[in-house]
Amino acid sequence: MFGALLAQEFRFTMRSLLQILLWSAAVGAVSAIMVATGLPVISHLGQFFLNIVIVGIGIATLIVMTVHYWRSMHGSQAPFTHSIPVSGRMLFTAKVVYYMVAVALSAIPTLLAALVLVTAQTIAQGGSLVDTYSMLWEGTWQMLSAVLSSGAMVALILTVVLASVAGTLQLLGAITIGFSGRYTARGYVGPVLALAATYLINQVVAVVGMLFIPLSLTIEGDAPTGVAFSMMLPDLIRAVQTGGEPSLVGMGGPLATIPLGIIAAFLAIRALEKHLYVR
Repeated sequence: MFGALLAQEFRFTMRSLLQILLWSAAVGAVSAIMVATGLPVISHLGQFFLNIVIVGIGIATLIVMTVHYWRSMHGSQAPFTHSIPVSGRMLFTAKVVYYMVAVALSAIPTLLAALVLVTAQTIAQGGSLVDTYSMLWEGTWQMLSAVLSSGAMVALILTVVLASVAGTLQLLGAITIGFSGRYTARGYVGPVLALAATYLINQVVAVVGMLFIPLSLTIEGDAPTGVAFSMMLPDLIRAVQTGGEPSLVGMGGPLATIPLGIIAAFLAIRALEKHLYVR
């Protein structure tokens, strides 16, 4: 049944996601040709539009998936969704998993668009594509080797991934919580208030985590040099007292928001199980 739910999600969003890919491909192809000409104004315009494509693919995917969750769980498609004979926990889990998979896969066309931009710039400058691709491959491999060889960096990446999952749970959970209970008769007021409250709480918790959780990025001059298992707060106090610059930047903010995601998911599933989602 879980696979059937994911397949249903794909059918509902396939058209919108395909439109994003087609529009991105069309704009990206025309922009790449503009960049490859090497003409001053035309090349700069092409680079501008290609950068919009690179940034916009992920943003557009986030918007499409969030709107789909809103509509399918609490909007025009809600009666069909909630007629499926599954628990609220399974329904919410399927929505979250598909949301994250779709957003993660949007990184593939984003990277391809970035590669197209580099290719067009190389052609415009009369360079060798073989040399450019070789440099990109070597740079990527060196970066991955450096990251994977450092346990601290691996832990930091895992923290960011978990925080991203928690952020998704907070976003989708807040929408469902906003449609539950006494807020159901107020239309979109409930979800908007829930999202605003979630955002404010998230910011406060992130700042506390950044200052107090012993996980920081070490800074020398203006460049990061590594990861230290130290709190930022004492270093910040020293910097304020001496008039200098902090040598640590706290990275515990994302880690601190993970419990918020768990709480949001619990409350959202409880609302679904109690059938409090109907407007």
